[in-house]
Amino acid sequence: MRPIPTERARTARVAVVDVACRLGPADRPFPERHEGWAIALVRRGTFEYRAHDARRIDLRPGWLLLGRDGSEFECRHHTCTGDDCMSVHIAGELVEDVRRAHRLESSALFPSSVLPPVARISGELASADRALQARSSFDADALAVRLVEAVLVACGGEPAITRAPSRRDRDHVAAALDAIEAAPDEPWALADLAALVGASPFHFARMFRAITGTTPHRYVISARLRQAAALLLETRRRISDIAFEVGFGDLSNFVHTFRREMGMTPRDFRGRR
Repeated sequence: MRPIPTERARTARVAVVDVACRLGPADRPFPERHEGWAIALVRRGTFEYRAHDARRIDLRPGWLLLGRDGSEFECRHHTCTGDDCMSVHIAGELVEDVRRAHRLESSALFPSSVLPPVARISGELASADRALQARSSFDADALAVRLVEAVLVACGGEPAITRAPSRRDRDHVAAALDAIEAAPDEPWALADLAALVGASPFHFARMFRAITGTTPHRYVISARLRQAAALLLETRRRISDIAFEVGFGDLSNFVHTFRREMGMTPRDFRGRR
């Protein structure tokens, strides 16, 4: 029985997937191949994993499985029936971007096939899981960049040095801010904004925060909420119509986000007129 994937979020460069495997001790393992780079957190089950470094390692809840693009792997369940993992599949361009920022050789990317529990990575994935369950706004590209950096550091690399923003950096961020303000309803993922201004996602994210004090994702959400607030006060349009117009694909997500950031529901905010 092949693992059963359930896609939870996708951009042009990243997919967040839950993978359920129901193999047991009586099932023979079979070779599989990673299509792209992958960082997966084991959430249930204990199983033997063999991958690109030829080691056979027993993975258990909390451990991390690292997949290299194009590499084969094999899983065997000696003592339990199946496992469940949360996996982030990442396009090579994002992984390469972080590698260059860390000035690492290509051979240094994911040198190990597994990692013991890493608090930072587990925390990032737990936060992403909660956001997806709540249907909150979520930037999968930004998550992937943070995860790749955390993996590189955990594998022995040093965090990239953040220098002071240059004039070029400020111009890039200004152009991105103009684009967000002009069309906050657009699905502005981190990599999309970086490509728009001709910068790498990893560097752009760091410079954006250094200059604005917040992340691109939070800035987009803020711009959408400002537009929504104006429409609530200036029009009698339905709240659901406003939510979709400013870029929220889900009404409950809009109401939850508005209340969290504004301190009241959209209906109460409109009632203050």
